[in-house]
Amino acid sequence: MFKLLIKLFCVFLFIISGILFFFYLKTYNLPYNSEGRYFDPEHDVVHHEQVVIPYLVISIFLFIVSVVLFIFQAKLDKK
Repeated sequence: MFKLLIKLFCVFLFIISGILFFFYLKTYNLPYNSEGRYFDPEHDVVHHEQVVIPYLVISIFLFIVSVVLFIFQAKLDKK
């Protein structure tokens, strides 16, 4: 049961990491103004340039945690 939970948690972390990386790619090349803002008139949303780097950092962190847990789970399967 514990091994299954670890596998599911790895998949969950990997999916969240992918979603955050998608947000990073989507917001990285937007035409920000001098104040670091981009207004999306289609959705009436203001994107801030400062949020781009945290998307990437959190995505990489979650990916690394997912890989480490997957390796840990693989070692548990060998026993």
